[in-house]
Amino acid sequence: MELTDQSAANLALIELAALAPHASPPIDIDGLTLDLARPTPVYDLDGDEIFRRIPLRSTKLTGYMDVASQPFLGSPLLSVVTGTTWDESAILAGLDANGYRLATEEAHFIASRYPNLALALHRAHEDGEPRLRDIQTLATMETYETLAGDFYPSQLFSASDLWPPRLRARRAAAYFAVAGAVVARYGMVLAEAGPVAALRAFAPSSPLQVSAKHLPNCATSGESACFSPETEAEKPWCVAACVQMVLEYFGIAAPQDGLAGQLGLGPQNDPIFMPCGTEFKVITTIESQSQAKLHAEMNTCPITFWDAMVQEINSGRPAILMANGHARIVTGYNILHFGLDDGLRLLSLYDPEGHPVPFELYQNLNYAMLITCRPAR
Repeated sequence: MELTDQSAANLALIELAALAPHASPPIDIDGLTLDLARPTPVYDLDGDEIFRRIPLRSTKLTGYMDVASQPFLGSPLLSVVTGTTWDESAILAGLDANGYRLATEEAHFIASRYPNLALALHRAHEDGEPRLRDIQTLATMETYETLAGDFYPSQLFSASDLWPPRLRARRAAAYFAVAGAVVARYGMVLAEAGPVAALRAFAPSSPLQVSAKHLPNCATSGESACFSPETEAEKPWCVAACVQMVLEYFGIAAPQDGLAGQLGLGPQNDPIFMPCGTEFKVITTIESQSQAKLHAEMNTCPITFWDAMVQEINSGRPAILMANGHARIVTGYNILHFGLDDGLRLLSLYDPEGHPVPFELYQNLNYAMLITCRPAR
């Protein structure tokens, strides 16, 4: 099967069609459009394009979808993010407004800490080494060499080097299994009417079956134990916001600035990211804030993360997933069945930057730490 930008986006849309009714709350795909003419290519350290970020728009939602450019990523659909926008032009205009004169060949987006991106600027410095700019704050990030060596880079940052050949082959086989199942069922509609028509036609009764489980959402559920989102008060305070959400889920109110202080994240007028090696403070903070009514555990073995997260969600408990220097809350899991033994596994997350991630392809290589919490015995 030939992989083109258009075919990959079509395949990802059909995956979304199958998954959308199972999101919490369900995603209404009526009137959904994608700007397929202007996707943003995202590269790894070696300059290889690995996925494209495509804006999603309808009358009922905004967001974006990441679509794989490389089959070894395992699925056409990498993630769907809602409640925020993706505007490449605005990001580049922001850099221009801050004194950068960008030509197309001088800048490109890098999967530095996926799902967060950086912008690599070329020829902007005398030594010729690209510099990275955080696309939200425009602050200077680390150089390629430093980021790759010391600062929580995502596995997508250097996918071509870090993923062993056997794993790449296995995940490429999974990709083409998804593609084959989609084309076999939807190929005619895709060819004749396009992806949006196929999306609408098959979303109500997709033959791609989904198994899903999510925590109750306070906005739509009357249950006493339900998930309520919180936004980080300062950009570096994602861990504090996640701890706050976990405590609130168990009925314990805790101000975010106080949690940040206990976690060592600095005061609000001088916030910092959690220093490497201090993650144990998440455990001690949860247990002290709950007066030992909660027991927290840290898991640093990524090969066990999926089973552990499924167990937590099935037991009605949120978890904190840390990856690439960023923390998010696990709110559910989804399995898309299309013929493979295990199906395609996707997480549902809440990002304390202020937006839900209804679906993110599970890749244990991309996650570093899982923190779970349960009532103490």
